[in-house]
Amino acid sequence: MTDPNYRDCLREGYGCSDREVERFTAYIDDSAYDLEDWMLALSHLQDWLKSQSLKLSFEDTIDYIHCAAKACPNQNKLDTLQSITNEFLNTYGCDRAIKIQ
Repeated sequence: MTDPNYRDCLREGYGCSDREVERFTAYIDDSAYDLEDWMLALSHLQDWLKSQSLKLSFEDTIDYIHCAAKACPNQNKLDTLQSITNEFLNTYGCDRAIKIQ
């Protein structure tokens, strides 16, 4: 992790618990993508959900991005995690998301 403040950013910006922050960190460490890639993908997914009038728990959000990262490990860094997440959203949608009234 290059930025120790990301934990505070997640807690304050997304209302994450310590357990969720640790899970997020483990997913980053387990992938070929860095913190910046993950934060951009996270922001993109949140923007997509908002545009669709949907909501998703933080845990389900990072699980979704983790699934995209595992499906396309991108060892050569040809694609960004944000673009892969976007492709997943366009192809599969997000079944766990809940419509906002």
